[in-house]
Amino acid sequence: MNAKILLVDDDPEAIFLLKELFYEEDLKIFSAANGWLGFMQAKKVKPDLIISDLQMPIINGYEFLVKVRQDLSLAKTPFILLSSYRNEEHRNRAFHLGASAYLTKPVNFDFLLKIIEQELAGEKLCETVGLIANIF
Repeated sequence: MNAKILLVDDDPEAIFLLKELFYEEDLKIFSAANGWLGFMQAKKVKPDLIISDLQMPIINGYEFLVKVRQDLSLAKTPFILLSSYRNEEHRNRAFHLGASAYLTKPVNFDFLLKIIEQELAGEKLCETVGLIANIF
């Protein structure tokens, strides 16, 4: 794929695990520990795709998503939100704010890779992706 991916999560183990899983995928990985640092990193590296946790200190995933969508240089960047929240309210809010996908934890890695590949290829996913992700 040869793309720049920004991982944003306040859990260092989650970042480590995703980096390990992406190791063989020819992706250049950047990371940040919260939404504010994620936004600063995104401004600097201009990632091809952002994967962010929802629950984080300082700026949560929703607030981070809004900042990205309001920044002209980042607004079209595909943005995948990961969360332990499985209810429709959180999923609907994520899509309303401009998330490309909303996946619940634990995430099926093969499914996540498929979504990443589609987003990087410019294929827009339907909002039911989040619902499908719950099956895995």
